[in-house]
Amino acid sequence: MGQVYEGDLLMISGPTNVNPHSARRHGTTELSYVSQSFPNILSETFADLQRIFRTSGLILPLAGSGTLAAEVAPGNVIQPVESVLAISGSHFGDRLVEVAAIIGANVDNFEVAYDSVAERGKANLARSADTTSCLLAS
Repeated sequence: MGQVYEGDLLMISGPTNVNPHSARRHGTTELSYVSQSFPNILSETFADLQRIFRTSGLILPLAGSGTLAAEVAPGNVIQPVESVLAISGSHFGDRLVEVAAIIGANVDNFEVAYDSVAERGKANLARSADTTSCLLAS
């Protein structure tokens, strides 16, 4: 593992050290999730989010990378044994195919070259689209 220089900033979910320059600019230290003030801040944040989304229901924020979102989203729309048509033209599309398979979906994967268009008539895409209850594309 390489040395981390002051100019580098690792942008993933925490706990992650704050870049010294950013910490100086903010003029405060990083607040830990185990600090005494964190529960109050979190409660206020939930209340604000409920107001923003106009709900009294449960708010469940997820702190993580875009990869986390890509892995969580299919689980909210795909049921086991459901037919899924996945149009994959990237690493992220391949990951969506993998996640759908882990959930237990019947995945019909249509791969396209990066930076190209998926044409409906190719590789039984038209047949799959007519019998599929969910479409993933990336």
